Amino acid sequence: MAGNWDRALARDGKYVQEDFERAAYRLISHQVLSAMDASTRKDYFLVHMNMSDFAQVMAPLGVEIIHDPHYQYVVAKPKHVLNPHRANKQVTLLVLVLASIHHKVRFEGQEGEFGEAYVELPDLQEHYQGLTGRPMLKPGELRALMAELERWGIASEQKNPLEDGQPFRIVIHPAISAIVSKEWLNQLDAFRREAQGNDEDDSDVMVEVDDVSA
Repeated sequence: MAGNWDRALARDGKYVQEDFERAAYRLISHQVLSAMDASTRKDYFLVHMNMSDFAQVMAPLGVEIIHDPHYQYVVAKPKHVLNPHRANKQVTLLVLVLASIHHKVRFEGQEGEFGEAYVELPDLQEHYQGLTGRPMLKPGELRALMAELERWGIASEQKNPLEDGQPFRIVIHPAISAIVSKEWLNQLDAFRREAQGNDEDDSDVMVEVDDVSA
């Protein structure tokens, strides 16, 4: 592994091998490194400045690096994860709804400085019920799923700056558009039709979920 960083180390002497190893590990474990996130900002810029070296390291693992220089984030996109046919249905539905919301926000030009979208809980409930045809998740279920999506780097909870009685709002990272494929989005109509014709509770249905963490 040490030889993988020789060129990068020669280009910039202020870094040591451990800096590159740490950034590579965080890219795999976090999946998204972003300049908007203080916890990953340093690693984002290290990857950004040495993109070809990190791409060479990730390629044997079956991981593609996607870089958005405008919104300043990089995504480690494994070929065999986030499969919509193998994920928990609740996770899939929430991801699809958030991706749809993010697309709408960007289409309307209302995204934040780094391309992020913010959604308040009442708006999330309206979109969720409208897009899926299913009741909104219970608060505990939503927070549990958000913890998973935060681990994937595509959305997170944020303390609500408005004094409207809502404990938090959702921040949707623009990387969701790089991670959620067209195949995922095609599942939304299928799930909605299923909900209209089948009222059975599938909240506990679990199938194998590919893990994006190390």
